[in-house]
Amino acid sequence: MRKILTAACLVSIATSGLLWAGPQQTGSGGGTGTTGTTRPTTPTTGRLPNARTTPDVQMPRTLFLTGNVMMADGTPPPESIRVELMCNGQVVRQTLSSIKGEFHFELGSQSAFRSTLASASVGSTSGTPGLPQVSNGQPRNDLGIGGAVRSSGLGRFDMNSCTIRIEPLPGYKSNNLRLGFRSVFDKPQVGTIVLNRVDGVEGTIVSLKTLAAPKKARKAYEKAQKILSKKKPKLEKAKKKLDEAVKAFPEFAAAWHLLGQVRLGLEDRAGARTAFYKAVEADEKFIPPYLSLSKLTIQSGLWKEAASVTSRLLKLDPSLPTSRYYHAVSQYYVRGFKKARESLMVLRESGSFDLFPMAYYILGDILARGGEIDAAANEFKAFLELKPPANLKLHMESKLAEWEKDGLIGEKKTQKVAAAGSQGSGGR
Repeated sequence: MRKILTAACLVSIATSGLLWAGPQQTGSGGGTGTTGTTRPTTPTTGRLPNARTTPDVQMPRTLFLTGNVMMADGTPPPESIRVELMCNGQVVRQTLSSIKGEFHFELGSQSAFRSTLASASVGSTSGTPGLPQVSNGQPRNDLGIGGAVRSSGLGRFDMNSCTIRIEPLPGYKSNNLRLGFRSVFDKPQVGTIVLNRVDGVEGTIVSLKTLAAPKKARKAYEKAQKILSKKKPKLEKAKKKLDEAVKAFPEFAAAWHLLGQVRLGLEDRAGARTAFYKAVEADEKFIPPYLSLSKLTIQSGLWKEAASVTSRLLKLDPSLPTSRYYHAVSQYYVRGFKKARESLMVLRESGSFDLFPMAYYILGDILARGGEIDAAANEFKAFLELKPPANLKLHMESKLAEWEKDGLIGEKKTQKVAAAGSQGSGGR
């Protein structure tokens, strides 16, 4: 039926945008903190002028941001944590915390910071490995991170639309760090992100196998972590150390998972997939490799495999919004519409729906398939408010116009209902 969005149409248009993050922002892992969250401002356009004190002297434009990630008891996490710099709801930089829980970003230098680790976040705008550096293709400003940050001159930047957070972690909630106005002359320390455990979660972010790893394997793993926490990580060197770690201790789940991420950064998707499965086999309750596998299989269109992986992930941590979203996406594409809708409803009740703009798109199609055109139209309209990519925007506008023309929504439908009511009253 042409009035209803077909699955084939959705697949062809939406698959590339499943992991698109729109201009909405929520706290990591649903947590709250004194730093809170920010609402995005309207992006600027065009290149901003360089800050200068005089026409002859250029102000320094490199902005350093440093901070810490700590457990609630004040100790650093036992493993590296992915830290994200977000502006206008988009991930514009990512890095890994060090063994001591420290992280840093260097913005605006001639050799701007570029991590090549593959993104495991749901906020990535690209469907290919590599961390996003510019959000939505906007022109770079003096800091090299797109139009979300405005220069106030004299080395000062308006970063009110930016926060630093950690990638949502299973079983934990955490605070975000708001940046506000920053100057190249400020102290780089921006604060501490604290991880607080959530009760009732079966899975873990720390593999018990890490504690059982022999000294040789553990040492190689820690060297790889140290390499990857540098400003310019050498992936081949880190890969070599991780190969040593898993060879010395084949059940080293954390090392297998990190090896998979490094392989993704080296554009070895098949090798990454193998490593993630090795991590799962080594520790079935270790959640990070399930998240990485979920994203990788969804990006690759391996829907049955994705449905299997996300179902296992959901059992380990049903409270994690990312688990719910990945489960909904995979179930949708294997035509498990009821299960997909259930996960989307739970996601909405958790208050995390806006973190996954494509959720509106998918839920709208599920509702349309069931004949709930009014409800579907509301989801599509909400989706358009998030300023989706041009191809999705045009498709949704066309579909809504078609429904209105056919009298399924809008003024024509209102007139039909009114006419039907008048006829019914006249008949009595």
